[in-house]
Amino acid sequence: TPIHEQILSKVSSCKPVLKPKRCRKNKFNRLYRTEDGTCNNFRQTTWGAAPTLFRRAIPSRYANYINKPVGWSHANYLPSPRLVSNRVISSRKITLSSRYTDLMMHWGQFIDHDLTLTVTVDKKIEKICSQSCKKYSHCFPIPVSKQDSKFSCEKCLQFTRAAAACGTGLTSIVYGSARPREQINGITAFIDSSNVYGSSKKESNLLRKRRSKGLLKVGKRVSRGKFLLPFAKKGQTECQPSDILKPCFLAGDKRANVQIGLTAIHTIWVREHNRIAKRLARINPRWNSDRVYQETRKIVIAQNQHVIFYHYLPKLLGVTFPTLIPDYSGYKKRVDPSIMASFAAAAFRIGHTLINPVLHRLDSNYQPIPQGSIRLKDAFFAPHRILNEGGIDPILRGITGKYGKLKSPSRLVSKEVTDHLFEVDHQMAMDLASLNIQRGRDFGLPSYNTWRKRCGLRKARRFSQLSGEIDRKTIAKLAQVYDHPNDIDLWVGGVSEKNIRKGVMGPTFACIIAKQFIKIRDGDRFWYEKPGVFTSQQLRQIKQSSLARVICDNSDGITRIQEDVFRDYNTTGNAFVDCNTIPRINLRKWKD
Repeated sequence: TPIHEQILSKVSSCKPVLKPKRCRKNKFNRLYRTEDGTCNNFRQTTWGAAPTLFRRAIPSRYANYINKPVGWSHANYLPSPRLVSNRVISSRKITLSSRYTDLMMHWGQFIDHDLTLTVTVDKKIEKICSQSCKKYSHCFPIPVSKQDSKFSCEKCLQFTRAAAACGTGLTSIVYGSARPREQINGITAFIDSSNVYGSSKKESNLLRKRRSKGLLKVGKRVSRGKFLLPFAKKGQTECQPSDILKPCFLAGDKRANVQIGLTAIHTIWVREHNRIAKRLARINPRWNSDRVYQETRKIVIAQNQHVIFYHYLPKLLGVTFPTLIPDYSGYKKRVDPSIMASFAAAAFRIGHTLINPVLHRLDSNYQPIPQGSIRLKDAFFAPHRILNEGGIDPILRGITGKYGKLKSPSRLVSKEVTDHLFEVDHQMAMDLASLNIQRGRDFGLPSYNTWRKRCGLRKARRFSQLSGEIDRKTIAKLAQVYDHPNDIDLWVGGVSEKNIRKGVMGPTFACIIAKQFIKIRDGDRFWYEKPGVFTSQQLRQIKQSSLARVICDNSDGITRIQEDVFRDYNTTGNAFVDCNTIPRINLRKWKD
């Protein structure tokens, strides 16, 4: 019962998941999404909803088959994630892409925050884990060598395990069966702009502007600019306001303040919602506030879906895109759109290999602003830089006007995030690569070799058999830290692969990512291309959507930009054009 589950949660720190409910096939549920994703599928009412379990495409891999991570004890030894990070992953130098802009990384992070959010244990448990280097229940610290170049004074890097779903892992015995530990996705799995609108009715109500025609709340206006995001109160976001001069922004996802490139993208989409809502209210004066809000939300979600599938994924997956992601053929009610654990905790973290250690900020002539470009570590949890250093335009010009980082065999992840992650905001820096590896073990993810086989590659019995996908020097590094190819962590093996032509990753992660996005698309009853979701004339307008147009409409003063903002403006056929020449959506097609 719910009461028993509450007691179990308090005793064990497990977290409950959403229970199936009956969905009425009323007018609202036929036309619009619920905030939490329920009732998208009328039969499987919690598929893709929040909070529900991450799904397993391949059974979990725990040391005791139930809950202990592989590597927990010497009996199932795996190298320290920090050792793997130092020997295989981390690099002082980076190679810049000659094809794609820095927006590839920032947009990828924005998408990820629409799809995945791992539910964590309570803060008091995190505090306990931060005070010791002992493995204990929820605490799974990362060992650090005395010879470590950065953390030699530390015995470990703190790590707290993700919350287990009640009824899985150790608590499954209470439910009368032994079931491996499972983790929970705290947000909806759909591409539904939950990072703009929230993943619950409570979050949605907090973000909406009362007594308005369907608008979202906004905050201060930058000098000669448009409104910024509203300010958050303490506890509403991961960025805690330290003083009145350094406030944090409120958005549909609590990670909106993680770095200012991400915050800038959040800002343009809130502005886009309000721009469309005002226009729809003028076109349809009889529509009430809820109708304006829901129709606007529907358009914004459709724009995001179109940009992701037709502008972003082809670049992410390169020449394999047409093969891996077939054309849309309609809604499939038997397809579960829920997020796979291997996607959330490994494959879609490929974006970490694209992180540029420098965040460029450019003026209208695409030259550095007076405050200059900044190291990424100085952009973490720093929304005050948007308020005090020129707003979002310099950031948008920087991420669309400069080449991004290329993942290359000897330069996988920048030391900016393996040695300096959150260094300014927190007392001690963290290592993003180590956190990724440890999170994969925490989740009980299958090994890299297991996923290779699932994706049609040869399962390696010797390290030399990885040579078709991984550079020989990288194979040598892997052989230094792992005893056998079966031991290679999924994230480590995935990022080590050579890039697909015109893509940013190798075949294994391309396979996992493609599988996930197909599930998200085909299992969504409200997918924008599904017949009846929009009229044919409206759909024609949606298909003109582009990030360039959204930036033109919602920046403070950008008037020239390349049409494909994921590619550099020096690319042949992608030079700067006047914003007036970029196609826009004709909202009169929504007139009742």
